[in-house]
Parts: sequence; structure tokens; C-alpha cells
Amino acid sequence: MLFSHLISHVSYGTQTRAGWTGYVAIVVILCAGGALITCLNIKEQHNLIRSNVKHTTVSDIFRAIGNNKQLLWISASYILFAFSYVVTNSLLMYYFRYRLGNAGAYTWVGVITCILGVISVSLFPALESLIHRKASMLAESPLC
Repeated sequence: MLFSHLISHVSYGTQTRAGWTGYVAIVVILCAGGALITCLNIKEQHNLIRSNVKHTTVSDIFRAIGNNKQLLWISASYILFAFSYVVTNSLLMYYFRYRLGNAGAYTWVGVITCILGVISVSLFPALESLIHRKASMLAESPLC
């Protein structure tokens, strides 16, 4: 909304296509500039250890994942988690925008989720020392 106000000179709080285009242009410039700065400043060391190395291809990575069952299931579970996360957020956005008619309230979902995530990650070591793995597995097994 800020970019719409600055670019299109409309009242603050109004969204315009030119405002979103300006926002995207600024994000593209920042991302491309950051990538360019990173690529131009990378200095690889060439020494004896690095010279005798077999380079890994993308097909080698997928072959390794397919041959390692633990890695395969972790990768599959992460893909399913990421997919469900995107679908859930899309449905929440749809719900707040079209069902409730207040897309601005969706911001609070992100704020609350962020705060709860930080609290959960910071409490994890303490909870892990209180709840041992065996007790956790026994409590979870009837649910499966």
C-alpha cells in the first residue's frame, strides 16, 4: 500500500497495480543485487585436496536419496509438510479475504505463528530433558 501511495499518488491504504509492480521491481533489484554481489565475491581455493574430487551431479543426489531409506522418508515427510503448509496458508488467505472479508486480519495469523514458533524452538531443549524419548514414544504409539 505504501508503494501504491508513492507511485500512483492515491490515498494511503489503496492498492494499485502500479504499486505492486513497483514493490516487485524493488524486490527483484535487491535479490538480483545480493546474488550478484555474492557471485562476484566468491573466491574458491584451489589446492591438492580439491583437485582430486569427483563432482556430484543432480542424478547422483537423487540416487543417494533413493538408496538411503531414512533419507528418503525424511525427504518425503518434508515435501509433504511443505506442501501442506502452502495449502494451509493459501486456504487461510482465501478464508480471511473472501469469507471473513478482512484480509488485513490475516497478518495476525503470521505474527502469532512466528511468536509461537520462536517460543517452541526456545523451549524444546527444556522439554526434551523433562520428557524422555521412551515416554514420548509410549504416549504416541496408541495414536498411530
